[in-house]
Amino acid sequence: MLAYKTKLNIDTEFLQLQLPSFFTGKQVEIIVLAVADNQPEFFINKEKNYKEKDEPNEFQKFLLTAPTWSDKEYENFIETKKQINKWKIQ
Repeated sequence: MLAYKTKLNIDTEFLQLQLPSFFTGKQVEIIVLAVADNQPEFFINKEKNYKEKDEPNEFQKFLLTAPTWSDKEYENFIETKKQINKWKIQ
């Protein structure tokens, strides 16, 4: 896989790229990412405009509050999985 990476300061909503010659005739995938400052960034899409948001969205809140297993529960799961894998269907 060939890759070309660069960082730019964006002053407008438009971006013009000049790619290296070895990309000529190839299909490319363009990905534009904002460089994170040392803070997490959350974005929401409202009315086709992206707006930065300081607090997590609903899905992120769900993930942050989801139940988790303790170490003991996880060990029990692994042990049970090992026992089930020993079963043979005839």
